[in-house]
Amino acid sequence: MKVGLLLAAGLSERFGPRNKLLEPLTGQPLISHAAAVLRALPLDQLIAVTADREVDARLDGFEIIHNPWPERGQGRSLALGAEGAIHRGAESVLVLLADMPFITRQHCQAVIDRCSDSAPSASLLDGRAMPPACFPRAMLPLLAHHTGQVGARDLINRLPVSSLVPGDRHMLADIDTADDFQSYKD
Repeated sequence: MKVGLLLAAGLSERFGPRNKLLEPLTGQPLISHAAAVLRALPLDQLIAVTADREVDARLDGFEIIHNPWPERGQGRSLALGAEGAIHRGAESVLVLLADMPFITRQHCQAVIDRCSDSAPSASLLDGRAMPPACFPRAMLPLLAHHTGQVGARDLINRLPVSSLVPGDRHMLADIDTADDFQSYKD
């Protein structure tokens, strides 16, 4: 079973007082863009880790796992999602950040295709590995024990270039601040 995991429980602290995932970008809430890409992929199940009921309402077709401790960082959300995927019998998990509105279905599919039973895969930008990333079943217990702000960065930074799918700056953009948002909104 292939699972898509959307990490959507961030506190948006660098964005300001509003939840950035609910802010409109090209006519849709920011969360809707990444969610639509996951819905378009040939995945067996979709899971979203969230911390805001208003975000949940935008995620039709996703099983919601609520993160009661979003202040513990992305690693905690990843751990909750990995635990959920393990319990559902996942063979692999594609992890996508909810604040990546320009990611494409084709790029995510290439990341999935590069993932094998023994090795994860990830995206590559400017010599740096980053999400989206795909992890095989054997690595899910490691993900289930992650903590902190950086998620699986330590795991994907060790990947050989052959496990990475190049992307461009626009497609792999992740919106963290109000200035980031404005630069893409205009």
